[in-house]
Amino acid sequence: SADPEITRYLYTDIDHDVTTQENWVKRCEKRTDFFHFIMFVDDRPIGYLSFADYDSHNRRCSTGNYIYESEDRRRYAGLLHTFIMDYAFFKLDCHKIINSFMAGNDRIVKIQQVLQYTYVGLYRDHIFKHDRYYDVHVFELLRSEWETHRRIYSRAETKVAFEDWRREKNDHD
Repeated sequence: SADPEITRYLYTDIDHDVTTQENWVKRCEKRTDFFHFIMFVDDRPIGYLSFADYDSHNRRCSTGNYIYESEDRRRYAGLLHTFIMDYAFFKLDCHKIINSFMAGNDRIVKIQQVLQYTYVGLYRDHIFKHDRYYDVHVFELLRSEWETHRRIYSRAETKVAFEDWRREKNDHD
């Protein structure tokens, strides 16, 4: 079951009906602006990763991830950033990443600042969920900025991981 500490900050709620989820995955597979993966550690699924709103002309996308178990979040969340950024900037060839987060998700907003994203602004009353409106914080990071960041893993190490990130369409190698 989805962790309410995470899902309460998603723009939509997760429907636990398997058929509904399978249909959503099938619809996503047809999209050219959305790529997603199940994250594995030692052949064990630990979470979900997506690249959404992909625009090949303007070379931008947004990223999102969800790690299922709190222990795995503590262990792996800080390690994923280099892989996520390298995939967006070097595999998808993005110029910019734009991420947005619901107000109240203070931990993630702080993480964006630690990761040196630029705070762009606030969309007021942007998401309606649970009978109320929520503001949304918007951040962005340019490829040129990412290239100056200190890295946990080398590009060679992240590129090897990409070889397992299979997509049937629009491969950007």
